[in-house]
Amino acid sequence: MQIRQQLDVDREELPKSMDDRYKTFLFWSGICILCFVGIPIHLKGQNEGVLEQAFQNFTKSFNRTYQSKEYDERYKHFKRSMKHIEALNSEENLLMSSGAGSGVELADNLGSSTSRRKSHKQWHEGMPKNQGTARWGLTKFADISPEDFQAKFLDPEMIKRVQRRQEKRGQHKHHGQSGYRGSHEDDPEENVISRKKRAVYAGIPAKVDWRTKGIITNVKHQMSCGACWAFSTVETVESMHALQKGVTPKILSVQQVIDCATNGNMGCNGGDTCAALAWMKNIKLVTEAEYPTTLQDGTCRNTKFTDGIQIVGNYTCESFVGSEEKILKILANHGPVVVAVDATNWQFYVGGIIQWNCDANVNHAVQIVGYDTSATPPHYIARNSWGTDFGDNGYLYVAIGKNLCGVAREVSSLTVN
Repeated sequence: MQIRQQLDVDREELPKSMDDRYKTFLFWSGICILCFVGIPIHLKGQNEGVLEQAFQNFTKSFNRTYQSKEYDERYKHFKRSMKHIEALNSEENLLMSSGAGSGVELADNLGSSTSRRKSHKQWHEGMPKNQGTARWGLTKFADISPEDFQAKFLDPEMIKRVQRRQEKRGQHKHHGQSGYRGSHEDDPEENVISRKKRAVYAGIPAKVDWRTKGIITNVKHQMSCGACWAFSTVETVESMHALQKGVTPKILSVQQVIDCATNGNMGCNGGDTCAALAWMKNIKLVTEAEYPTTLQDGTCRNTKFTDGIQIVGNYTCESFVGSEEKILKILANHGPVVVAVDATNWQFYVGGIIQWNCDANVNHAVQIVGYDTSATPPHYIARNSWGTDFGDNGYLYVAIGKNLCGVAREVSSLTVN
């Protein structure tokens, strides 16, 4: 029951102390970052004392308690995290000061120096989290090593599966049979549209946010179960069922997919969104109430439920690298999509729009619920599965146009029966 409550937290019911907590740890994050400038790796004296005080404040903010040996280990990871955070923000500031751009540059919006200055302002406390360039700082993951973070929350083997699939079928082939295609001009194997022409986004709204249409369920938390592939695909089935049927979205069972999905999927030890969709076309997904979540690998209870939601076999699984306007058209004309991403640096994401510091070696999967091309810079709205205390109540923002975080490398859309 406790796990289910964590999974279904209503965004509007978050504790009012959440903002205060973030203000506190961002304050200490700023102090620590300032202290790291020009400080050698082996900190001594007062600088070490400031860091230790910041760590104690972190443990209080996030309700951490450690045994004595664990305390030392976590503190070591915390200091390592602060070095990495300082490096990320330094790189962010360097790129901003150099005038480096990222994503699709809308000629109309970025034609003036004022717009350029606006796009190169780093997010800070008090700003909406979908504005400014990304800020990296203390998060609930700051006391674990990057290696442990990757093992618990990411899937290092995902990139190999994506590469094998792309080599086998060609980068722009459909995994399903037909799926959403749009007009002939949308075909990814046709001429690549120039960047300036892409920026026009003809025929689609400037902004799409499916959350405002009531088809997106509450942000969930995968905890240390590495089943992002299951969460993101199930969430998209929930959304598409609500959209197509005109009903309130049902909370479907992620655990059913964790326990039962075949095609090389390995439950909490990793899986593949495209392989999950191939399995789902022959399966009816039941509700969370019928197949409760445990976030542990379990024995499959039943693969032949007579009632449930089933996807159509025309799901898609494609690469849109170099033609991200096609992702926007799917989002506008069809609905939310599933994407593979590189979330390595998301361990320290606090707010803002990611424009740099994000590679394309995909190791995670999320749902894209919309976009905003009227913003500076234009960006996707990504729904994560690390709880509502991550990012912007569980969401984050990635700039459009340069395959940032590998967001265009493997994109899936689906429909339901």
